[in-house]
Amino acid sequence: MIQKENYHHGDLRSTLIAEGLKQLEENGDAISLRALSKAAGVSPNAPYRHFADKNALLGTLAAEGFRLFADVMVEAARGRPDALFHQGRAYLDFALAHPALYRLMFSPEGYSLTSDSCQREARRAFGSLTETAARAQADGWRAGFPLSDAVLAYWSALHGWARLIADGLVPPEVPLPSADAWLSALWGANSSPK
Repeated sequence: MIQKENYHHGDLRSTLIAEGLKQLEENGDAISLRALSKAAGVSPNAPYRHFADKNALLGTLAAEGFRLFADVMVEAARGRPDALFHQGRAYLDFALAHPALYRLMFSPEGYSLTSDSCQREARRAFGSLTETAARAQADGWRAGFPLSDAVLAYWSALHGWARLIADGLVPPEVPLPSADAWLSALWGANSSPK
């Protein structure tokens, strides 16, 4: 009989990342390499061949989050005349569907500031938002504002809304509009998408 320690896992790193994303959503950052090894059916030391410690694992999960996020942002803008609105919706949908991952991506630990892979994917997501905003601005959205100011304001509003909702910080007496209604209010009556 083959011992578990000798078992060769096909793509352990990918399995650990997938399991890490799952456990992150279930348990927040209380995940452990030991729990991941158990879920993957490998020895407790096996994950250390891929991640030096829990912090390295969290950095990798944040990078994977930014990769998924960038994919969503790029796809939301593809071939749409009102792409910036749809990117905003995709941003909110991603943040609310993956609240623990979203928190990790933008955590005070600064993975997006210290990890090359996080930075690369974060730049891809932000670059897509900036390109889409430039096209929207050419069509009249926030005309007269420097593009970088308009993008930062839009991104800040999206980020703030996502965190308020995901963290349950909107007081119960405040009526909560749908994401589409909120985005329309953010865009303003004269610049909402058609």
